[in-house]
Amino acid sequence: MAIAACGGPRSAAPDPARCPAGAVTLGGPEHVARLAGCARAAAVAIRTAAALDLAPLGALEAIDGDLVIGPSIALAAASFDGLRSVGGAIRVVANSDLHALVFPRLERAGRIAIEGNSALARLSLPRLREVAGALVISGNPDLELVDAGALEAVGAELAITDNARLVLVEAAHLARAGAVRVANNAMLPDDVARALEAKQAGR
Repeated sequence: MAIAACGGPRSAAPDPARCPAGAVTLGGPEHVARLAGCARAAAVAIRTAAALDLAPLGALEAIDGDLVIGPSIALAAASFDGLRSVGGAIRVVANSDLHALVFPRLERAGRIAIEGNSALARLSLPRLREVAGALVISGNPDLELVDAGALEAVGAELAITDNARLVLVEAAHLARAGAVRVANNAMLPDDVARALEAKQAGR
């Protein structure tokens, strides 16, 4: 009888043939299970009233089109641990219970819009280097921290507006943006806003 040298049996790699070929919408755990183990997706939308566990999507590295999160309720956190690139837009809009949005390995995206998430407190994009289009963070009243410490370039407008509790934007490596608008963030220090505005192209 053969005995494994260490640990238990390894999970088989997912069969690419079973991964969805087109856009997918995740509303419940059964939908998450269909995408689990897939490294690539055409487009992903999350619209739910359930507390979805997105951990099974840890193998997902690339989305060719858009990633849309919202509207949702009961979704308290969204973390895409393996995601490196989104060819289209990332739109996170109207998620009433979302407290944390984390993309620990994301490096580039076509456009990013984080808007109208009433409970969002933390936005973490620590490896994001480039956004080809606009980066908009607006109307998130509980947002306190934006971590984009590796961000170098925003191709269109960088807009950070109407986030009443925002106190910190980490973007020390930002070199340029097509335009910059930082307004109505009551708790954001003036020097942080000025440093961001100085990155506007042509200044």
